[in-house]
Amino acid sequence: MKPALEFLGFSSVALMAHLAVFAATAPDGVASGGDGGSNEVSIPAPLGAANAELTAMVRAWERPVTLSEPTPPMTAPQLGDPPPELPAATPSEQQLPHLSSPRESPSAPPTIPEVARDVPPLFARPEGSPTTRPRQRPDRAHAAQTRQAPQAAAPRGQQAAGQGNQGQRGAGQAQAQSGSTNSASLLAEWGGQIRSAIQRQQRSPGSRATGTVLLHLQLRADGQLLSVSLAQGSGNAALDRVALQAVQRARFPRAPEGVNGTHHFNLPLSYR
Repeated sequence: MKPALEFLGFSSVALMAHLAVFAATAPDGVASGGDGGSNEVSIPAPLGAANAELTAMVRAWERPVTLSEPTPPMTAPQLGDPPPELPAATPSEQQLPHLSSPRESPSAPPTIPEVARDVPPLFARPEGSPTTRPRQRPDRAHAAQTRQAPQAAAPRGQQAAGQGNQGQRGAGQAQAQSGSTNSASLLAEWGGQIRSAIQRQQRSPGSRATGTVLLHLQLRADGQLLSVSLAQGSGNAALDRVALQAVQRARFPRAPEGVNGTHHFNLPLSYR
């Protein structure tokens, strides 16, 4: 669009310049005749003032266009040589402090508390239990002949035991002879059931304390707890208290069939 406008502008200027030159070379007046050709009218050309302007425009038009020199492309500045690398400063051996490794102090091995080995048995001898096994039953063939012999022996045993322990031991002897065997296997089975019932109620003492608590229990054959006490403490009051609380929360089973009376048990509880 811009080149077309420039072309039209310069064309009009050139046309005006040529008209000005043509007017300058023409005669000063135009002669015209009338009917007889005797009257002449001379019209001066009013182009004197415009000749100078047109001449200047023509000169400006014919003047060659001076092209501006193209700016040279910018070149990146040349960087100087990089500074020489300085050697890393290494401290001399005299400046380095001599660090001596700490002496390892011989650490004493952790002491393991000794557990008393003289632990009482799991269950004690029940009160009122006989020291000897009951007499074996006679054979069926001799049942009729020996039926009167145990009846006569029972009063004698009661009388002897009553004299030895003021009647209380005699009552226990009579109970043992009435059919209560209280064998060691049945007591061991019942003691295992009591241990399981207490272990189900064990709680953590809330600390990292460890130890073994030996408890002394007294139970009836129906599973009723009569008493509980510390036979041997662990040395930590928290462990002893937690062990006693576990016994008080437990529900103990009945004794197996054939076990009667009151029995004592020594039960160890370990906390690790």
